[in-house]
Amino acid sequence: MDQMFTSNSNQNHSQSHGYGYLSSIYRMKEEHDLLSSRGITPYIMPIKVLMVACLAIEEYINLAGFRIDSHWKEFDHETENVKDRIEQIHKVIGKPVTFDTGIWKDVLGLYEMEKLIKKDSMGLIRLHQKEIPEVIQEAVKQYPIQLSQAIAERAIELMLNYSSVSFPLQRVMSLI
Repeated sequence: MDQMFTSNSNQNHSQSHGYGYLSSIYRMKEEHDLLSSRGITPYIMPIKVLMVACLAIEEYINLAGFRIDSHWKEFDHETENVKDRIEQIHKVIGKPVTFDTGIWKDVLGLYEMEKLIKKDSMGLIRLHQKEIPEVIQEAVKQYPIQLSQAIAERAIELMLNYSSVSFPLQRVMSLI
């Protein structure tokens, strides 16, 4: 695979993990129908994709942060919430950011749903639909696999563009 990694080990680490998370979304999407046909709840894959989409976005936010902000390591990127990290990146590149509409609103919605799911996580593998917690049912309705994937791809694409990383998402997806 022809990838252009930078020499900074933090960037290599973030980029490879982010890529791994993103590629696993594609594998889970393919497995979804197979698992459903075996009687495994149709809720598990959309929830897993939502969680992995958040991980992928976070890795690429950090990749962009390390790439464009010489003080990113001092900026508490490990504990700051995703909104604060996105604001920091936009501040460094001098671009306004809004969370009321567009991709960043979608990203925050995805992360909010992730928080709700974590509060109410149960063994979802073989639960019957009547046993599925409402928050899980709502998450699957609001964030089907394709939407979680699309939000992650768009957010990652923006982070890569902001950080001038030569790692075109379209080319990556064609290799998966």
